[in-house]
Amino acid sequence: MGSSEQSIYHSRRKATNARGLDLVLSNFLEALPLASALPKRFFIQYGQKWYGVHLGATPIPDEETDPRLDVEPNLYYTQHDILTAFCSKHNIGWNAALPSFVIGAALDSSQSLLFPILAYASVQKYRGKALEYPSTVDAWFAPQTASNAILNSYLYEWSVLAPNAANQMFNALDDCAFTWGKFWPRLAKHFDMPWTGPDTSGTVEWRERSMKADPPPHGLGGSSVTRFRFSFVEWAQDPENVAAWKELAAKHGLREAEWKDVGSIFGRADFCLHRPYPSVMR
Repeated sequence: MGSSEQSIYHSRRKATNARGLDLVLSNFLEALPLASALPKRFFIQYGQKWYGVHLGATPIPDEETDPRLDVEPNLYYTQHDILTAFCSKHNIGWNAALPSFVIGAALDSSQSLLFPILAYASVQKYRGKALEYPSTVDAWFAPQTASNAILNSYLYEWSVLAPNAANQMFNALDDCAFTWGKFWPRLAKHFDMPWTGPDTSGTVEWRERSMKADPPPHGLGGSSVTRFRFSFVEWAQDPENVAAWKELAAKHGLREAEWKDVGSIFGRADFCLHRPYPSVMR
């Protein structure tokens, strides 16, 4: 299957999955009145893709009042319309939250950003290699937002219990923007290993990937472009790295000796660490 065929295949699969999730939500909601089980308030969690960060640079800070994008269908928009229409019909309240990448402990979560980064650092350390940063100076210093799982839960609990918070959406973040430039040396120090930052030699041959939206979500210029020396997905498929992780898993009694869903999990690290534009919510 060629790259264009793969792109069409994944787009169709994504659209099919989205329709399935819409149907799951609709069926769940419509079953509640039949079972006399209507709650006083619904809560639903979406994510920062509401603002189109996966499509290109956004007009930061991302705020709840920002207009929706029409670049491509967005599952979050559809689900929100289904939920709010249902709540309006039955005169009950709703709340929604928009977290960024959630930092927390959860088993078997492909949504974790920390896992691929820590797995990469662990294997590089084990193999006697440096903690190499894959992208450019722009990505190195671009402010990013993360969301703390514990703080999120406090916000969610408050929102559904506060009478005056009904029918509102809230950004969920720890309000502490960071850069990979500050994080990377600290991660290396934690692992007691050498590190390298962006290559500024002028001799590196950057690989490029254009984001989907042209113009980007903020509406100016051409599509956002990521530049990188290596991909974490490809790194995680390297037989030597796979073998090293298995040895580490055996040595430390880890639950999983093999990486699953490499494209999704390590692709998340590619997106975050290659991204040259800021991604900050308020």
